[in-house]
Amino acid sequence: MQVPASKVEVIEFIWYSCLHFGKFESNLKQWKGKQGKTIVFRRVPVAFSDQFIPQSKMLLALDMLGLSSKLTPAIFEEIHLRRNRLLNIGEQADFLAKKGVDKKKYLDAPTMHFLSPSNCKAYNSLASIVKVLEYLVRQAVAKKDAAC
Repeated sequence: MQVPASKVEVIEFIWYSCLHFGKFESNLKQWKGKQGKTIVFRRVPVAFSDQFIPQSKMLLALDMLGLSSKLTPAIFEEIHLRRNRLLNIGEQADFLAKKGVDKKKYLDAPTMHFLSPSNCKAYNSLASIVKVLEYLVRQAVAKKDAAC
């Protein structure tokens, strides 16, 4: 994704099964609202074990459908308050259908089929996250140095 020079890209590395992300969500929504059009916000899913890869795929599928921002608070509530961990595609599709998502469109989303477990592992590995963070720090330092 190309971010215009006039905007700041804000990336949230998110794991639906982390209670802290769920508690942070309302504050984040409020903060994003105050930023107006000065930022481009996106979420990048992480999974700290293979069992959580389906949740990462769910976020990516909802992004493709343009529904992740709208549904993320309900997903956190489902996982943390109702204890439905949404760890398989069937549970996810049933839950999302109750929230108004077209079940067929969700199940047909490319991320459900094209992201193999091995690809997701690489995408979500801690080493990959560290590389992304190191890159972002280098970019921020370079921008700061260029401004001086």
